[in-house]
Amino acid sequence: MTEPSRSRWRAAAVVSAVAAAVVAALLVFTGARAQRSAEFCTPTCHVAAGGAHLPTPGHASVSCQSCHAISPGVGIRLAVTRALGGKSAKPHGKATAATCASCHNSSDAAWDRIAATAGHRKHPAAEKLDCLSCHAKTLHAKKASAAETCSECHDDARLHAKDKLDEGPKPQCLGCHNFSVPRKGGVDHVALTTDACARCHSEAAKKGAGVVSASLPPSLADVVPASVIDRAGLHGGVDCKLCHQPHDHATGKGPKRACKSCHQIQIVSSNPNLPKEHLLCESCHEQHKPVSAAGSRCVKCHEQARPKGDVTSTALRHEQCASCHMPHTWAAAPNECVTCHGKQATLVQTQSPDKHQRCTNCHEVHGKPPTGATCGTCHKENAKKMLAAPAKHQNCISCHNPHAPQVKVPATCSECHKAPLHQLVTLGPAAHAKASCQSCHTIHGNPKADTKKCAECHKDKGTAVAAASKLEHRTCTSCHLPHRFAIDQASPPCAKCHVEIGNIVATGKGSHGGKCVNCHAPHGQPTVAREKCLGCHVKVQLKAPNPDHNKCASCHKPHIQAASAIARCGACHADKAKLAALWPAGSAHREKCNECHKPHDVRDKAACGNCHQKQQMAAMGGKHECKSCHAVHQAPPPDKKGWWGRCVNCHADKVKATSASKHSKCDSCHQPHKFGKPDCKSCHEKQATAGLHTSKSHQACTKCHDTHSASKPSRADCLSTCHSNLANHQPDAKICTGCHVFKLQ
Repeated sequence: MTEPSRSRWRAAAVVSAVAAAVVAALLVFTGARAQRSAEFCTPTCHVAAGGAHLPTPGHASVSCQSCHAISPGVGIRLAVTRALGGKSAKPHGKATAATCASCHNSSDAAWDRIAATAGHRKHPAAEKLDCLSCHAKTLHAKKASAAETCSECHDDARLHAKDKLDEGPKPQCLGCHNFSVPRKGGVDHVALTTDACARCHSEAAKKGAGVVSASLPPSLADVVPASVIDRAGLHGGVDCKLCHQPHDHATGKGPKRACKSCHQIQIVSSNPNLPKEHLLCESCHEQHKPVSAAGSRCVKCHEQARPKGDVTSTALRHEQCASCHMPHTWAAAPNECVTCHGKQATLVQTQSPDKHQRCTNCHEVHGKPPTGATCGTCHKENAKKMLAAPAKHQNCISCHNPHAPQVKVPATCSECHKAPLHQLVTLGPAAHAKASCQSCHTIHGNPKADTKKCAECHKDKGTAVAAASKLEHRTCTSCHLPHRFAIDQASPPCAKCHVEIGNIVATGKGSHGGKCVNCHAPHGQPTVAREKCLGCHVKVQLKAPNPDHNKCASCHKPHIQAASAIARCGACHADKAKLAALWPAGSAHREKCNECHKPHDVRDKAACGNCHQKQQMAAMGGKHECKSCHAVHQAPPPDKKGWWGRCVNCHADKVKATSASKHSKCDSCHQPHKFGKPDCKSCHEKQATAGLHTSKSHQACTKCHDTHSASKPSRADCLSTCHSNLANHQPDAKICTGCHVFKLQ
């Protein structure tokens, strides 16, 4: 080898040695960096782990190699791999529990506090688990999920519902199981108690996250607030786990342990058909309510204990159903009423009949309190009678003490009727004052005393009163003042009903004054008998043609002037009164019957001459009486011609004979009330001085003329009267007047 060649070789060797030294130095430096700096790991291979320690308290400034230790050779190998551009390397830097312990050891005061928490005492200490058993998956996660980590071992311990995962910034598992050092002023939940549950089960948590702590879940609308649990109530202050299983796969609300595990209570009942609800404690006992609240829940099933719309039922007037029903047996104990109602029970036992001894005979325990109407269910007859009583008397308990029903008379009556009882004692008759109220008054029914009650003692008066026509006269209290029984003379009882009569008597305008009993019988029919009237009116002698005229009251109204009796004739003699009303006003024939009839003997009529004296004198001595022509009760004549139409009643033949002549009207010739033979010359003056009328023998008209006949005198009339000797004179002549002229032509 030549020198130049040898020189070049030596130069190349030097360069190679220097280069190798540089490479070796770089590898050593890079290997050392791989052992110490996280920046060697995260830019190339472990990109996702960059900044992963930030959510993990205490690990923010720790390099990867602090936990993932590697040897120098591994570091150089990793450096060579990177230098050669490789990104894949064999597994390296495995973390172990020993690695964790290098920092988290007893020499660190913070670690001592962490190790003392309930979760770490349970897992690393008791269960012998290393740190990485739980923390391996959470150290490099941006959002730590304790639920995922815990579920690897506790897959069946999801909170409440199997499908419910962690919510919010704090895992659910850590919400109850404490693994963390308590924050300043906080409480380390060493055991799971009611306080631990209340972290989520609170009113504040229910309203939304952040009210109590930022660590609470954002949505807790479905939780039951623990604030409803009163420590003095049912299970208050007791560990929730005694009843609730927080990892229940169903709801977590119902008791998972049988109540009898703590409460050794045997549910018994005499009812063979005991409802299944009575066998379930929660049917009556609400988990977080006071023990006393169980009694108020009875009405949820037993609605009949609270009638709708009624807040005064007997059941609701007792604070609890258990006041009468024994809890856990539900048997009613009516005899236990005495424990609260001792006073009433004593009265019932000592002063009530046998049927009143049982409270429920009158009290409907789940209905309205008993009233007076309740008594009618047993005392039906008395209830019927009470329908006629005043409203207050229809209520039995207005007189009867329901627990001591025997009534003490008159003490009970005097509670309402003090004034009447005082009158009875101070002003009433002695016999009435000594008697009991029910001697006169009906206890059940209309309490007003009637005549039948009075008649029991006053039989003679009772018999007389019963015969009265009007109800008022058959009622003793119409005249007698109740409870005094005297007649008030200052205000006579008759005037209370007979006001008009009372006014007449009081003013003195009536025919009878003084006391009513002077004429009227005080007991019985008040009508005054004829004999009573005649006792004073002794001069009156009744001679009437019919029985009605024998009764004084037929004509006389006893309380007005006697003269008014005349006006009452028309009440019976309406036909005659109707005719009398046709006479002119002021005529005696119109209204004053007594002008013709004597008052007490209507058959004895006054003479017509008392009023018609001139007419009576004219007719005196004749055959005509006043009533022959004048009807006693008749309408006045239709015109001034008077009563001539009645002549036919007696003189029918004469009226008939003159009917066709000028003499058909009787008053043409006859004068009223004289009825003598008329003077024909008043009409036939010329005839009287004509012809043979001038003869003296022919001066009397009626000697030749029949005044009630229309025919002229015949031959037979002349021969039969004066000229009988001329029968043979001109025997063939039919009439005399043919030759013997009596009338001038």
